[in-house]
Amino acid sequence: MKILKGIDQKLKLKINKCIALLGSEYTSLNFNIEPYETREKLEFERINCPDLTDESYEDILNGKRTIGGVTLKDKKRIKIFLYQYPNLHLPKEVLDLVAIFYHELRHAWQIKNNMFQENDAKVISPNENFELYFGDEAEKDAYLFHEEQIRRHTDQIFKIFEFNIPEGTMLYSLNSDIRKRFID
Repeated sequence: MKILKGIDQKLKLKINKCIALLGSEYTSLNFNIEPYETREKLEFERINCPDLTDESYEDILNGKRTIGGVTLKDKKRIKIFLYQYPNLHLPKEVLDLVAIFYHELRHAWQIKNNMFQENDAKVISPNENFELYFGDEAEKDAYLFHEEQIRRHTDQIFKIFEFNIPEGTMLYSLNSDIRKRFID
């Protein structure tokens, strides 16, 4: 697993440390992570060298719901849209960003371990069909995984990002729409 260029080096180091908390099963995944610090980088890609459908670009750039990342199975690439997280000086926003990394890494892990392959026919966007998206077992697994890992590693993530927050402080929870479908 390698984070490609296009990200501040200090942030890259911190993200790598957060990913390392997941262990070698995740750090050794044969996927590249491609960060998008600006919306313009994604728009440039869309025009000049697209690797998603035009509908996917439109969904990511202009959809009603924020899409923080996408995992491309065939290209073994994870796209993370950093521009969706402009306030990384806030602990809650850092947890949200790390959760996206964990979520997409879980999808990469699912791919490596041939899990949920029957669901590969068509990737559903939460903007396209909210109910169908949240009915997908791969998504349910990834959401539950990232929530569990954020809860387990919050104190270490705060230390990595140099936040002076009392141990045991929990500033992360799944969105209420997601929680309602998967946990409650």
